[in-house]
Amino acid sequence: MSNRELLLEVGTEEIPANFIGPALDKMKDLAISLFKEERLEFGEVHCYATPRRLVLHVTDLSERQAAFSREVVGPSKSVSFDPTTGQPTKAAIGFATGQGVDISDLKIKKTQKGEYVSIIKMEEQKETRPLLGELLPRLISSTTFPKMMRWDGSGIPFVRPIRWIMAVYDERLVEFEFAGLRSQERSYGHRFMAPNSFKVKDFKSYKRLLEKNFVIIDQGQRRGMIEDQLRIIAEKKKGRILKDEELIDQAVYMVEYPESILGSFDPRFSGLPKELPINAMKEHQGYFSLVDKEERLLPYFISVCNIKSEDMELIRRGNERVLAARLSDAAFYFEKDKALKFEGLIEGLRGVIFQERLGSLYDKTERISGLSAYLADIIGNVPIEKVKRAAQLCKVDLLTGVVREFPKLQGIMGREYALIHGEDANVARAIDEHYLPRFAGDSIPPSEIGAIASVADKMDTLVGCFGVGLIPSGSEDPYALRRQGAGIIQILIEKLQLISLPELIDLSMTLLDGKIKREREKVKAEVLQFLMQRMEHILSTKGIRYDLIDAVLSSRFDRPSDAYNRAQALSAASKEEDFDSLMTSFKRAINIIPKDFTYELNLEKLKEPAERQVYDAFKTIETKMGQWVSKGMYKELIKEISILRGPIDNFFDKILVMDKDLSARYNRLALLSLIRVIFLQIADFSKIAQPGSGNAV
Repeated sequence: MSNRELLLEVGTEEIPANFIGPALDKMKDLAISLFKEERLEFGEVHCYATPRRLVLHVTDLSERQAAFSREVVGPSKSVSFDPTTGQPTKAAIGFATGQGVDISDLKIKKTQKGEYVSIIKMEEQKETRPLLGELLPRLISSTTFPKMMRWDGSGIPFVRPIRWIMAVYDERLVEFEFAGLRSQERSYGHRFMAPNSFKVKDFKSYKRLLEKNFVIIDQGQRRGMIEDQLRIIAEKKKGRILKDEELIDQAVYMVEYPESILGSFDPRFSGLPKELPINAMKEHQGYFSLVDKEERLLPYFISVCNIKSEDMELIRRGNERVLAARLSDAAFYFEKDKALKFEGLIEGLRGVIFQERLGSLYDKTERISGLSAYLADIIGNVPIEKVKRAAQLCKVDLLTGVVREFPKLQGIMGREYALIHGEDANVARAIDEHYLPRFAGDSIPPSEIGAIASVADKMDTLVGCFGVGLIPSGSEDPYALRRQGAGIIQILIEKLQLISLPELIDLSMTLLDGKIKREREKVKAEVLQFLMQRMEHILSTKGIRYDLIDAVLSSRFDRPSDAYNRAQALSAASKEEDFDSLMTSFKRAINIIPKDFTYELNLEKLKEPAERQVYDAFKTIETKMGQWVSKGMYKELIKEISILRGPIDNFFDKILVMDKDLSARYNRLALLSLIRVIFLQIADFSKIAQPGSGNAV
């Protein structure tokens, strides 16, 4: 019975752990794309990896290409056949010969341009095995990584030197050559515990033989093994593993056969700020930390090894010895840093360049202080002196030994040193929080002082970079402006709802006066557009339709919290049964208004009952509109707006808007302009897709 499985294994030197996950996604997408492009039908596609191998497994891969026909259109009928005799001309004969068909196979095709000769041509159905010999080298070479290397005379780049290629389809070898290697039917076990080779027939036996030779090919299975081992070891010490998905991912792709072991360190290091030994264990050694029920650090660690040795004790002692040296360094720097005076560190910031065209870190903290004071004044009930002190101190830990040695502890160590030197606890907390959110999905600063410092810092970086032309393009974003922009929007939505972006950008440019070399209004417009794009992304992740997002942001984009509330209210309303009818009525009202139309409404000219009905409905809404808008009560406003539908429909049924009497026409258009103003308080409804237009998401 035919198996029709494809199994490809690319054996390499050890691949960096953080490269592997994205490479697997890319390999899978490329394989699916190639199979579809070549008309090869297939079942499931799976990719697996260890540090030493990338594996593609495809089920039910067809034995040959699917049947495919295409129409080839030739010269016109009048050119192809003699109009008198009906015999084929040289043009028709040449076309048939060129396509490899008999003249009798030609058909007449009617087109908008006239009648043409054509043929239906069946494409050759190539067999899969020889076709794979062409496709698999393309697949391997197209699987790219952040860093590539060349290692032999072939000059072919790959993430690490390729040592073997195993390729089997339907239990037989797929022959090809890549990077100076011939494909084979053999794979290899664990580099140290079972380096011997074995013949591969299908995925089931391949997986079984790998496990027998100490390789767990399925990364999901390795993850489960590691998590179980960590949990069991931690429970024996009455603790639990400090949750860290990034470290789990790293461990999964650093081993082929996980074996976790417990180690310990001198309890005196537990007296350091908790984050310091945790960071030393994670960043330098890849070790997992243990905490007790009160989240206190326990003097233990767990390492995940790639070998099961008869003498695991030797490995444990080696791990402990290396970690002891790292923790001793951390303790040394910490004690040395504690003796430093904050005022000296503040002055030291003058000598550290933030960006060559934007000045020093001291200059930056001065600007952060100015922006923070403005934000605190708008928010109210926030002590401005504490806000300014947090801004002044937020970068000083960059000059400390611990942060130079452990860069990811910036902010955290600033908080610890501030507390040691007797700074206010809220100021110390804000020093740490001002880096939040550090990545997509991270939390925003919990405290208002921290939120203020964070927005001020990020806005200064954003406006400064745009001001000197350092604008992200494509994948290039060296100052992480996209992440910082998203952080600003996130904080202004959730924490600092009263802040106006245009005003904040204006102040930031003023504080950067003399350093911004580009035209100010252009910089402001670009920064606003950049932040609007971050807002669009945030709203789209909430499941809000793109046309609704466009409508909301086209209306106005001043306060992100206000835009967020309007988008949420509009999205909820769009799911109601009468929403489409309301849209139809609104668009009926606004589409008739000429562009740039201005005319003051004359109430005395509203003679018809249908006109008065629309005006009375407008006044009813207008009396409440200001209060609802100021409080962000857009759900209530949309509900109230729905009363306009009846009067608007009646208005168009009874009234001729484009009256020959220009005075009457302009007055009626002015009345409809009032209705447009109400709708614009929520969104530009003209941007919303009409029912059945195909534009709604």
